[in-house]
Amino acid sequence: RRNGESVDLNRQFFENTPSAEAKSMMERLAGEQFDLCVSFHEDLAEDKFYFYDSQDMEGQPQLDNLRQSIRSLGVELLNGIDDTDDTCLGFEFVDGYKACLELARPVIGRGRMEGTFEAWALTSGMARRVHGIEVPGLVSPDVKGKVVDAVFKHLLV
Repeated sequence: RRNGESVDLNRQFFENTPSAEAKSMMERLAGEQFDLCVSFHEDLAEDKFYFYDSQDMEGQPQLDNLRQSIRSLGVELLNGIDDTDDTCLGFEFVDGYKACLELARPVIGRGRMEGTFEAWALTSGMARRVHGIEVPGLVSPDVKGKVVDAVFKHLLV
């Protein structure tokens, strides 16, 4: 997720960004409006599945079905902190899920998620809701594909 200058691209989505990649994406999506934006990431250091949600779907059948499907692949769901070394992150996940309301109401200039694509998508009005999917990087390519398929099947269809 770093560009040729070793810049973390998912911390560059803000006004007057020096990142050509982020600027290009923001310009391309300017004026677009979606009910849902799904941002896929691969956590290279993780063998567990987890995702952020800008709303709260705990207790809904789609989430329960996704969890069951991911477990049936032999992939565990993250219980605990996502990344203790990243000051932007450090969220507590339960069974692979975090209702990250900070995304929907970031404190501009002070929010942990400021500069991420997900926060920009919400604050710019491009999306009403965001799912930030973290595909586990330490599983086989076949399992990664099945994880992505499960996300589409249970969250997007």
